[in-house]
Amino acid sequence: MTGHQKYTDELTKREQEVLDCLMDGLNYKETAKKLGISYSTAKSFTVFIFQKKEVNSLPELLVKEYKKKLNEVTNE
Repeated sequence: MTGHQKYTDELTKREQEVLDCLMDGLNYKETAKKLGISYSTAKSFTVFIFQKKEVNSLPELLVKEYKKKLNEVTNE
């Protein structure tokens, strides 16, 4: 094993925290402040999230995630 993390489409804990903030309506600056990270780090996390979720923009990501949550709620 080379020590490199195997690529996965699952989000890391920090990526999920960033996504949660964005889904709560926070912008990148507010997300960075809440999580104690820099603005550029918050933006960088979104790039990784976009890749893993196979989207090209924040609106596309949010719509996809809101639909996913809605399906989870309605299927309970």
